[in-house]
Amino acid sequence: MREVITPSGVRVWITPGRHGVCIGEVDRERFPGGPLSGLVSGGGGSCSSTLAQAEAHGAGLTSGRPGAPTTLYQVVPIAHPTITIGSRGGHRRTIRPPDGVYVGRQS
Repeated sequence: MREVITPSGVRVWITPGRHGVCIGEVDRERFPGGPLSGLVSGGGGSCSSTLAQAEAHGAGLTSGRPGAPTTLYQVVPIAHPTITIGSRGGHRRTIRPPDGVYVGRQS
């Protein structure tokens, strides 16, 4: 298992297995430093169905609440270590995510 912490503080766990790759996340604390400190708002996880699928396509999951932005968590495959992202202005760019893990928000 490997923990990856993004520059924005999001923690993602990557768990390789004999049959595939799993990715998990726990949402940030909503109440840091207060009386409810330590509580989290939720989390999620997803696994590739096979190791071949993970090697070819990576693994990922999305999370969010109705009416709120969706967060995408993705482990890019070793064979294709880049991801193309777009902005609201229609611009697209290809990036190589650090540690092979991309976390992004879409509205």
